[in-house]
Amino acid sequence: MGHAGLHLANDHTQAVCYVQRCVDMVEVMTHLELVDDAKQAWKWISMQAMVLAAAIQGAWLYIPEDLKLSIPPNVVQGVTLVLLVAGVAGRLVKQEPKP
Repeated sequence: MGHAGLHLANDHTQAVCYVQRCVDMVEVMTHLELVDDAKQAWKWISMQAMVLAAAIQGAWLYIPEDLKLSIPPNVVQGVTLVLLVAGVAGRLVKQEPKP
């Protein structure tokens, strides 16, 4: 098998692996169950932090370039990173309602 044949074989193997990963992911997603208190998710610090991080990144895409120049990009990235870390921490810390 020449170099071209080896390249095609590698491409085929990678394609098969990709398809298998997609099938595995679909299989997992079809068996997902929501947590018992999913209707209360909006109250969770983790959800609030991650939604806010997504909103900041989404808004950044639509801010005009001249306004973006007045806001250092590392500030936007830093705030987003802090919110995502807070989201992870909020998910790991037990959040019980106050009596």
